[in-house]
Amino acid sequence: MRELTKSMLGLSWAMSVFSAQQLGRLITPTQEAIDAAIAEVDEVSRFVQSRLTESMAQQFRAGDEWQRRLVDATFTVGAPLEALDPRPLMQSFDSRAVMNAMDPTQVIKTAGDFVQQTAEAVRKRTPGMGMGSSSVN
Repeated sequence: MRELTKSMLGLSWAMSVFSAQQLGRLITPTQEAIDAAIAEVDEVSRFVQSRLTESMAQQFRAGDEWQRRLVDATFTVGAPLEALDPRPLMQSFDSRAVMNAMDPTQVIKTAGDFVQQTAEAVRKRTPGMGMGSSSVN
């Protein structure tokens, strides 16, 4: 669990630094810098998408399509308001896919395993608490 926490925090930090790098390139934007930023961000996005299960990939695609329409509408003067309508996104969102990815049984089992491993580690490091030992004063 410790290593997973470190990995998740590392991913979050890497994405923050990567985003700052891409924004930094746009301070004095040239078409070359913009094209490079687009290519790199798309490459990272495709890599992450390749790690999604099919059900989560469907959720990603639905949200991504809605976000892209929102950006297009924002940058287009006089865009029709239906482009901003979140209903198509909500209709394509399948909460079962999210729930399957976060299977409560698996979450509980993982938490139980974590507690058990922690208790065993504490027992091993605490004198007189090891398995089969008794403390006599």
